[in-house]
Amino acid sequence: MAPSLEPSSHSELSDDALAFLVFVHLEQRDQLGANGVIKRVAQPDRLTGGSRSIYAYALHRQGQTQQGIDILRGQLNDRDGLLAQYFLGKIYNDTDQPELAIAAYESFAFAFPHYPPVLAELTHLRLPGEDYMHALEVIHQTLAPRIYFEIGVAGSFPLSAEAPLRIGVDPDMSGLPAEEKQDASLFEMTSDQFFQQQNVPEILGHRPIELAFLDGLHLFEFLLRDFMNTERFCDDNSVVLLHDCIPIHPVVAQRERSSGPWAGDVWKLIPILRKYRPDLKIATIPAPPSGLVMIRGLDPNSRVIAQNYDEIVKEFADAKLDAFSSTYQHALGLIENDPVAIRRSLRI
Repeated sequence: MAPSLEPSSHSELSDDALAFLVFVHLEQRDQLGANGVIKRVAQPDRLTGGSRSIYAYALHRQGQTQQGIDILRGQLNDRDGLLAQYFLGKIYNDTDQPELAIAAYESFAFAFPHYPPVLAELTHLRLPGEDYMHALEVIHQTLAPRIYFEIGVAGSFPLSAEAPLRIGVDPDMSGLPAEEKQDASLFEMTSDQFFQQQNVPEILGHRPIELAFLDGLHLFEFLLRDFMNTERFCDDNSVVLLHDCIPIHPVVAQRERSSGPWAGDVWKLIPILRKYRPDLKIATIPAPPSGLVMIRGLDPNSRVIAQNYDEIVKEFADAKLDAFSSTYQHALGLIENDPVAIRRSLRI
């Protein structure tokens, strides 16, 4: 039998508690409920810290946007100023001021990289449009590859179902459904082991890879090896795809994972290839969550990266990224995240 609870001697919540309830209602998209609770905040001027930030955001949602912004700006130098930054970001995002929203969200994300909503909002602001899976589907439909090769087999592998020969390499395929393993040549090992231990020309039927997607370990020296080894089995009509080269925040681009979304430092492939392989044609689709790079003009006889591998790794080991600097954006060779633009880039 459940114990009976005595009714509380307090008929009202504190203003701080009421502010918290306002936020709960707003997160549940219950504006009417939030409006009802906010009316019960007796002394809003005495709210402090997080409670005051929530109250300011609630004012914005009631149409008193400038008053909410003024309150939050007044808190930026307080102990809970970071939370004020977060709610400023939400207001700026709501009011179509993307640059101000990005700046506010970035300040918060540096301190709290584990808070997924902020990184999700940054992704939406930095990389609007369809996600990379949609771009991959367009590429598959355009090229209709007869031989498809993927390192880091994950959710994209089913897109290759129409390819007569599809090859997947991953040290852990436990998450791949049985139906997706049908009619596929799968190798449960690291990519280094695959290239070292397997007779790749025989697996390919002595034909070139037509489309490859390299999405293995998110560390640049591993992806560099994957690219170098894959190119050996391509020709000048092949296309190699790289993922995660537009990290939306520096915390996402760290070598050690410290956030929900994680791209690692594979972005370094872009400046590396621009410097050491200027013969390659690079175009990047700014598709969320972290971009999709298309590389063409491949040369299976090139040994530039192999001969300079150790030097390259040493040179770029400590490189830092401003993913949205004009220099890096130019190096990416950005195209529109649009099926027409993707098809056009593949046919040029």
